[in-house]
Amino acid sequence: ADIMNSQYKIGDISRLFNLSSEMIRYYEKMGIIDPIRDEKNGYRYYSIFDIYILLECLQYQNLGMKIKEIPNFINFNYREKLQNQLHIFQRRLNKEIDYKVMLKKRVTELAMQLEVADLNLSNYWVKKINKKYAFDFVDGIGDDYDKVNTSEDNIRFLLNDKYINFIDSYVCFNKDKDEWYFAIDEEYFNGLSISYKKKYTIIPAHYCLCTVIEMGPLGQFNHECYEAAVMYAQDKGYHVQLPIRGIIRGRGYEGDHFKRYLEIQIPIIKNSQIA
Repeated sequence: ADIMNSQYKIGDISRLFNLSSEMIRYYEKMGIIDPIRDEKNGYRYYSIFDIYILLECLQYQNLGMKIKEIPNFINFNYREKLQNQLHIFQRRLNKEIDYKVMLKKRVTELAMQLEVADLNLSNYWVKKINKKYAFDFVDGIGDDYDKVNTSEDNIRFLLNDKYINFIDSYVCFNKDKDEWYFAIDEEYFNGLSISYKKKYTIIPAHYCLCTVIEMGPLGQFNHECYEAAVMYAQDKGYHVQLPIRGIIRGRGYEGDHFKRYLEIQIPIIKNSQIA
C-alpha cells in the first residue's frame, strides 16, 4: 500500500508497527482505535489518526500501563492521568537507576578483587571491613561440611535476581567449627532495602589485617592455612580479635589447576590500645 494514502488496511498497520493482525484487532475491540469498515468488501481501513493513537498506546504500555486501562485513560481527564503515570514511571526509573549504580559499584569491586587476588597472595594490608548481615548456610571444619542449615525458602529469598550479585561466601573460623554464611555488606543491605524477618547474624565492622591465601585442592583446606597470617599480626604488635574471618575471592580452574582464593580478615587492635 502507498503509505501516503489517507487510509490503510490492517496488513499495512501490521507491517508498520510490527504487530500481529490479532493484536491490532484487540486494540480495536478495546475501543482504542476505530477503523472504518467497508460494507462492500468487509475490509477495515485505518486513518492517520488511528496510527497516531496506536503509537501513543504503545508509548503508554511502555510507561507501565495495561491495554485495558488505556481507553479510560485517554477518554477521561487525559492530561492529569498522564502526568500521574509519568510521575509513577519516573519514580520507578529512579529506583532502577539507583539499583544499577549500586550494581555497577559492586561489579567494579568484584572485578578489582579478582584481578589482584593472586598479587595479594601472602601480602598484607589493613582495612576497615564494613558491618555485614550474615545468613546461615553451612557449618564444617576445613573442607568437611555438615548439612546445609538454612531453609529452601531462605535460600530462594537471598538468591533472587535482585540480591544474588551482592552476596559473598563468608566464613567465621571458630575452634570447634567454621560457620559459613551468605553475607551482604551493610551498604548494599540498606541500599537494597532488604526486609528480612527471620534470623541473621550481625558481623560488626572492624579494622582487619588482610591477606589472600590459596585454599588448595578440595579436601586440603584447614586452619593451618592462615596460621602464618595470625603470626604476622602478632609480630606486628596487633592483638587478634576472634573469630578470624574469610571471604571467597575466586573459585575455579586456571589451566589444569583448581584454585580457591580466600581473603583472610583478622580483626585487630593495637596492643597499646588494650586497657
